[in-house]
Amino acid sequence: MHFKICALFSIAGFALHLHGENYGAAVSAASAWSLLLAYIATGANVIGGFYHYGNVLLRDATGHGTSAVFLALLVTAISTWIAWRDVKLSARIMLWIEAISVSLILIVVIFVLARTGFHLDREQLHLRGMTGSGPPRRCRPPAGRRTKPAAFTIARSG
Repeated sequence: MHFKICALFSIAGFALHLHGENYGAAVSAASAWSLLLAYIATGANVIGGFYHYGNVLLRDATGHGTSAVFLALLVTAISTWIAWRDVKLSARIMLWIEAISVSLILIVVIFVLARTGFHLDREQLHLRGMTGSGPPRRCRPPAGRRTKPAAFTIARSG
């Protein structure tokens, strides 16, 4: 069984082979189940993220959302087809997606710095007024008073 997995998944297969040789069958089996659960959890997170952002983009572009089942099946089918077809293609697509993500982040950072200018908050960098037990009492809201989230406060004040 382990050799079939080794042939299909190079990194996972190497880990299983290494564990089998060095620690025995029980550790190798536990490692195999852990990898399988990690792959399933990662896949579920990717599907959930795609559904959420895909639906947000569809609503913004068309004003209509779509079914969670449809989007989940769509991303699962596309991902499975790409992975099944060729690992090199899958790796290339992943690298292009990462390059586009990093580029978009850099563009946002450049626009923010161009708009607001670059400045350091030296007080925050040196952690002045901070203790190991949290912010000073003067920064805490009074007991029982509900505060607004920081992002909402910053967005409204700007």
